[in-house]
Amino acid sequence: MFSNLRLSPNGQLNNHLVTGQFRISDLGTYLNLKELSIIWSSPPSRIEEEKELFLKKARWVNTEALRWILKSICNRAEIISASVTQDLLTYQRINNLCEATSYVTPHWLIPIQLYPPNDGYELKLIEPGLNRENL
Repeated sequence: MFSNLRLSPNGQLNNHLVTGQFRISDLGTYLNLKELSIIWSSPPSRIEEEKELFLKKARWVNTEALRWILKSICNRAEIISASVTQDLLTYQRINNLCEATSYVTPHWLIPIQLYPPNDGYELKLIEPGLNRENL
C-alpha cells in the first residue's frame, strides 16, 4: 500500500496504482521562507510590521495566505527577497517577490484574507528588555 509511492518534482502527480492524483492548483501547498528581507519605500504600518514578523518567524506558510500577505506588503515595500522551498532541500532565491506574479497574485475565488480577530485578542509585539507581565 505504501511502497514506492513517488511524487513528481512539482508535487502535482504521484504514481499510485489505483487512485493516482493530479493537483490542479497549489492551494494545499506550504512554503518555507528563509533569509527574508524587506526594503520599505516608506515606514511600514503596525500591521505591516506584524506581517513581516510573522513571515520571519513562521516555519511553514500556506501559499495562498502568503500571496495575500505579500500583496498587501508589496503596496509599500520596494523589494522583498527570500529563499523559498517546499521540501527544505532545494531553496530557490527570489530577489524580489513583488515582481514574481505567482507569489503576489491570489486566487480571487478562494479568499483567504487575514482579518483582525474580533474576540478581543490582540497580537502584541514584545520589545527587547520588556517583561511579559507588564503587557
